[in-house]
Amino acid sequence: CRYEAGDPHDVLHFDGSDNSSAFVDQTGKAWTRSGSSPVIKTDVAKVGSASLRLSGNNDYVQTANHNDFNLGSGDWTIRGWLFHRAFTQPYPAILSRRNGGAFDYGLQGNTELDSYIFRIGGQGWYVLRNAATNANTWRPFQVARKGNLVRTFSDGIYVFDILYSSL
Repeated sequence: CRYEAGDPHDVLHFDGSDNSSAFVDQTGKAWTRSGSSPVIKTDVAKVGSASLRLSGNNDYVQTANHNDFNLGSGDWTIRGWLFHRAFTQPYPAILSRRNGGAFDYGLQGNTELDSYIFRIGGQGWYVLRNAATNANTWRPFQVARKGNLVRTFSDGIYVFDILYSSL
């Protein structure tokens, strides 16, 4: 995933040796895993030689809270590639930012809608539809803000715009 506002703040390629649990982004921030299943895997890769594999059972990678993760009122972009195998929980979180336990923003699955949805402050917008139908394929997603316009893209195709100013 990547956040942009001028210079990239965090770029996670998840390169490394098979079954490694060492995660370092392009800016040097160390990321740690929660649970035993977040590992680097070399059998499925899109960017570089490996990717992050999660089991879907409350496992994740995390780093210390930092101002880089504040979306604020400026322009930003979050993008990445997702290789979906199956939903193992009703609303799996793919990425999220929490502030004091409260949810700020994130990308999460929705089994009822067979989709991944990007949420900010309680509102959500489709990012990847037909997740199960398109399982076992790499799919790009992007959510970008320019001014008060939030624009989503699924599989490289524009999905829709939302006017949103209270971030």
